[in-house]
Amino acid sequence: MTKNDFDEIFESCPTVIYRSTFDNISTFYYLSNDIEFLLGYSASSLVSQYGKWNELIHPHDQMRMEQQLKEWIDSGSQDTLERQYRIKHQQGHYLWLSDKARLLKADDDEQKHYIGTLSDITELVTLSANFQTLSRVSPGVIFQYEVKPDGSSRFPYASDRLKDIYDVTPEEAAIDATPVLDAIHPEDIDYIARTIADSAKHLTDWACEYRVFIKGEIHWLYGHSIPERALNGSTIWSGTIIDITDRKNLELKLLKESTTDPLTELYNRRYFMEIFEKELNRSIRDKSNLSVLAIDFDFFKQINDNHGHTAGDKVLVECSTLMSSQLRNYDTIARFGGEEFIVLLPKTNYEEALAIGEKLRSIVEKFQINYDGKTFPVTITVGAASTNGDNKDISEILSMADTALFAGKNMGRNCVKGIR
Repeated sequence: MTKNDFDEIFESCPTVIYRSTFDNISTFYYLSNDIEFLLGYSASSLVSQYGKWNELIHPHDQMRMEQQLKEWIDSGSQDTLERQYRIKHQQGHYLWLSDKARLLKADDDEQKHYIGTLSDITELVTLSANFQTLSRVSPGVIFQYEVKPDGSSRFPYASDRLKDIYDVTPEEAAIDATPVLDAIHPEDIDYIARTIADSAKHLTDWACEYRVFIKGEIHWLYGHSIPERALNGSTIWSGTIIDITDRKNLELKLLKESTTDPLTELYNRRYFMEIFEKELNRSIRDKSNLSVLAIDFDFFKQINDNHGHTAGDKVLVECSTLMSSQLRNYDTIARFGGEEFIVLLPKTNYEEALAIGEKLRSIVEKFQINYDGKTFPVTITVGAASTNGDNKDISEILSMADTALFAGKNMGRNCVKGIR
C-alpha cells in the first residue's frame, strides 16, 4: 500500500488523525484535513507549530493534561493515552475533544513518534454534565444495577444520593452491590430477590416498595427500573430509587386509623367485616369450618357508674389485650362497638369454638383491674356460632352468635353459650 493510499484512508476517517514528535506530543508533523472542519484551522497552520496546540487548550485543562501525560510516560507508555479537554475553535468558542494516542516506531528510521485521533465529544460532555446536574437535584438515586451470569452484582453507575439513602458510596457499589443489598430489611429480602429474578427472567419493569435499615432507623423506599440483557449475559436495570418514608408512614397511619379502633387498637367493625367475607369464602372453597365468638362485658354500665368512664376504658383496653394474647395468629378479634367484641376463628368447628370461648371467659374472670387504688373483677359472656359444614352467609352466622350471647346473658352471664 502506497503513501497516497494511506493518506486517502486518513482523510476519509470520521476523526482527525495526527502524528506528533516523540519530544512533544502537542507538536504535529501531520494532521488530516478534517481538522479544519472540526476547529476551523487549516492543517498547515498547526503542523510544525511548536506550542501552538497548547495555546488553544483551555487554561483550566492544561495542568490536568500535563499530569496525565506524565503519568502515562512514567508507566512506560505501553497503553493508549486517553485524554479529554477543551480546545478553542477558530471562531472563539471551545469544543470538548477526545484525544487518544499511542507511542509507535516508524519503519524507516526507527524513531519513536506518536499517532493519535481527535474526536468532537462536546455534545456527549454536555449531555453528561446535564445528567449530572439532574442527578444532583433529583430527590432519589439514579442508578444502573447489573447482575452477572455468575450471580454477582454491582452498580456500574449510581448518583451521589446513594450515600444519603443507603449509606454506601457510589464507588463502593460500583465494585460490589452487597453493601446495598445488606441494608434491605430482613423481612423484605426474599421479596426483593423474587421481584428481581422475575424481572430478569421476563425482562419486565422492576417496581416495588421495601424497607431498608440504616443507622438504626427504618426507611421506606420505592424503586422502578427497566431491564436489558447485555451481550455478555448480564442483566442491567436502569432506573431510580426514592425515599418514601414520610409518605409511607402517613399511608400506614391513615390505614391504621381506617381499620382499627382508636381505644383498644383492635380492628374496627368495618375492617372485620372485610376479613370475615374473605375467610368465609375461603372456608366454603376449602370446605372447612369457620366459627365466630360474640363477646359482651357483664354489667359494664355499673363499672362506668361506680368507677368512671376512664376506668371503663381501662377495662376494655386491658381485657382486649389479654384476650388477644390467647388467640392464634390466624384468628381475628375486633371491637364491634361499646363493650361488644367479636372473634373470627378460621378452621375451627363448633366444639373447638366453645373451648376457645371458655378459655377467654376464664382468663378474664381471673383478671383483676387496678384503678385509682382500687381493685375490681370483670366478667364476660360469650356466644358461639359455627358454619358446621353448612354454607351460611355472614348475617346468618352473626345472628346465631348474637342469639347465643343473649341466651348466655339470660342464663346469668359469665358463661359460654353456643348455637349449632
